[in-house]
Amino acid sequence: MIQISNLAIGFGRQTILKEIDLQIEVGDFVCVVGSNGSGKTTLVRTILGLLRPISGKIIYKKSVRFGYVPQKSKTNLSFPLTVEEVVMLGRCKRIGLLKRPSEADRNIVEAALRDVQIESLKGKYIHTLSGGQYQRMLIARALAAEPDVMVFDEPTQGMDIVAEHGFFELVNSVRKNHKIAVLMIIHDLALAARVATKMVIINGLEKTISIGPSSEV
Repeated sequence: MIQISNLAIGFGRQTILKEIDLQIEVGDFVCVVGSNGSGKTTLVRTILGLLRPISGKIIYKKSVRFGYVPQKSKTNLSFPLTVEEVVMLGRCKRIGLLKRPSEADRNIVEAALRDVQIESLKGKYIHTLSGGQYQRMLIARALAAEPDVMVFDEPTQGMDIVAEHGFFELVNSVRKNHKIAVLMIIHDLALAARVATKMVIINGLEKTISIGPSSEV
């Protein structure tokens, strides 16, 4: 699905990481692990096409769609939107500018809400949700885009062990049922080793990177 070869990433002429080789296929669970400032976000933004690589290649074997799930701390709770309206935002690119959602769009949103088990909350305003409900809504919004790859940015930050376990059960269920790949930025190396099929470990001090199956890396 995505083939990355001899990639160098950074800003302008400043190279942060180089010699990156990674393949992301349907069903993969890829965790990008490293300390703050090591280049995790830069790598993921480059894969998403938001940053240009300094050198190397990223080949998309087909038209790859991404669904992005941000950190809750980076989202705005102040808008008077319902859960259903937020999830419908995931359809924006498909619907087009100034067009109304079709019946098919509404059905996809309903299915996304069912997939994350919050269909009963669709009429609730987002500021009334618990932390776990809010995160499920963000996952549903990403699912509504019908992605090939779901991208998560530090999703377990601030979670206790019970919430963490439930979260990964949900993500794995979505990954398998929808036959998609997951690309996740995460701090916890031990946690990443438990859930990932592939790992990208970045040593920020030495500017080195290790990539491969979790059992080997």
